[in-house]
Amino acid sequence: AASHGNFYAQLHGDPGLPPLHLKDFNNSDLTGVRLGVFWDYFNDAEVPVVETCYRALDIFKSLGAEIVAIEIPHLRSLQVAHGLVVSSEISAILGDLLHNRHQLEPSTRIQLALGVSMASVEVQSGNSLRGWALQYLRKEIFKKLKISGIVTPTVGVRVPEIPQKALKTNESNTPLLLKLMKFIFLGNLCGFPGISIPAGYDEATSIPIGLRILGDQWHDSLKRGATRDDGFLTESSKSNQISTGSYAWWSYFMSF
Repeated sequence: AASHGNFYAQLHGDPGLPPLHLKDFNNSDLTGVRLGVFWDYFNDAEVPVVETCYRALDIFKSLGAEIVAIEIPHLRSLQVAHGLVVSSEISAILGDLLHNRHQLEPSTRIQLALGVSMASVEVQSGNSLRGWALQYLRKEIFKKLKISGIVTPTVGVRVPEIPQKALKTNESNTPLLLKLMKFIFLGNLCGFPGISIPAGYDEATSIPIGLRILGDQWHDSLKRGATRDDGFLTESSKSNQISTGSYAWWSYFMSF
C-alpha cells in the first residue's frame, strides 16, 4: 500500500496527494454544483433509460445543482481509441495464454487474438487520442466551464437477455459490447473517477437503471460517498423513482 501511495504522490506532483476527508458527507445542499450534460450524447439511449435519467436530473436541480450544456467532440473516434488501447494492453499482458494450452473460452480467445493483431501505429494513434481527450476534458470542461461532474446514463440500453447457447459457450458480441460501453469508456480511457447511482427501475425487469457522474482526476472523494447505506431505490419497483436521500452524498462529492 505504501509503494502505491508513493507512486500516486509522484504522479500527482507537489504538494502531494489531496488529504482524505468526509467533509459535508451528510449535506444534501447542492448549491454551486455545476453538472455538465452533452445533450445529444445523453439522449442517445433507449427511451426508458433517458426518461429515468431526466427525472434524476430534476432531483439534482431541486437540491440546488445547475445543469450546464457541454459538448465533447470526437466521441466516435475516442471509442475506437479505447478499443485499440485496452485490447492491446490486455493482450500484451495475457496474450501468451493463446499459445500455451490454456483452456480459454472462445470469446476470450477472440478478444486476445484481436489485441495481438493490432499494429503499433494503431496503438500509438489510440494513445495520442487518449492524451488529447484527457487534456480537453480537464482544461475545456472541468476547468474552463467549472464543471463539477459530467452526467450520462450508465448504460444506454436495458439489460439484454443472455442467449441460452451463451450459457454453455459464452458469446462474442462486439456490437452489443459497444452499446454497453457507450457511456463508460471515456472514464476508463482517460482515468477519470466516476460513479453510477441507481436512478430508477426498468419496469419490465425490475432491474435498476443507473445514472453516471464523471469527475476530474484526483477528485475521488465521490466514491466514498457512495458507501452510504441510506437512500437507494425506493421499495416499489413500479414507482420507478428514487428518493432525494439518494443524493445526500453529492455535496461530499463536490467538496473536493
